[in-house]
Amino acid sequence: MSFVDWDNKYSINNIQLDNHHKRLFSIFNRLYDMSMEDYRDSLFETAIDDLISYSYNHFKAEEKYMQEVGYKDIERHISLHKYFSARLADIKNREKSNNIELCRELILLLGNWLKNHVMDEDKKIALQT
Repeated sequence: MSFVDWDNKYSINNIQLDNHHKRLFSIFNRLYDMSMEDYRDSLFETAIDDLISYSYNHFKAEEKYMQEVGYKDIERHISLHKYFSARLADIKNREKSNNIELCRELILLLGNWLKNHVMDEDKKIALQT
């Protein structure tokens, strides 16, 4: 069951990046479901690895797109990506301590990221193009 469903209000008018964001929503929902059901550490490890890998690829594609369209605030936007990636790495490094608590921390991090970054920061890219 989805906690947060994709809606076109999240669109930045780029099919590739919107599809990436949809996948991030899917990962968020999977983490949320894990935290509410029969939790297993191996599922968390898989989910965080998937999130780290997918966000890295998404950020590279988004940064390339920003360069292509001449996005004016690209350096600040890239610094936000680096901050998020560092937070993910920190959670990954603490993975063996208390995974249910880390899962909840990751849900909060990703949920806030989707709400604030996609809805605010990524929308700025769409408004400039």
